[in-house]
Amino acid sequence: MRIDPVSGGADTINGAIYVTNAVGTTIDLKAYARLIHEAGFQVSVSDYGYDFTASSPDGGGLGVDGGQVTKISFSFFGDY
Repeated sequence: MRIDPVSGGADTINGAIYVTNAVGTTIDLKAYARLIHEAGFQVSVSDYGYDFTASSPDGGGLGVDGGQVTKISFSFFGDY
């Protein structure tokens, strides 16, 4: 849907992507959290159930905030 400015340096990157599903409503966060977990991320769902964070063993991270539009914040620090 749209992105925030992406910033970073030689070994870092930070940014955000705003997404909706095909009909313009929020994505299924439980399904997305399962998919991220299956891809090897450690997922932590909030008590409220409309957001979660995820981290990967190689230094990547996501913060997913559900709402009218789902915001996926991402960051990575390390060598690739």
